[in-house]
Amino acid sequence: MRYLELTALLLNELQKQNSQIQKQANDSQKQVNELKKQTEETRELAQRLETKDRQLAVQQREIDALKQQNASVNALSERLSALEQQVRTATPQGLHSLASK
Repeated sequence: MRYLELTALLLNELQKQNSQIQKQANDSQKQVNELKKQTEETRELAQRLETKDRQLAVQQREIDALKQQNASVNALSERLSALEQQVRTATPQGLHSLASK
């Protein structure tokens, strides 16, 4: 009689274990899917970062060019100021000789 009970107990335990294994397999699959999703998101973020890096490099080159232009404008402005000062302090005869050059 106890052998019949043992068979039922073993079958019940086997079903419990099978249920746990199935749950673990489902959980593992969910984790794999989540990892794939995160991997894809990471890849997309890396591409966006590369794009932003390229844009930043272009902007930095533009900034450098503008700085050079600004330096040229400042140098020309200083030169113009110096020439204006020379004109203000020049004598009429000196102006005549400058105009003939």
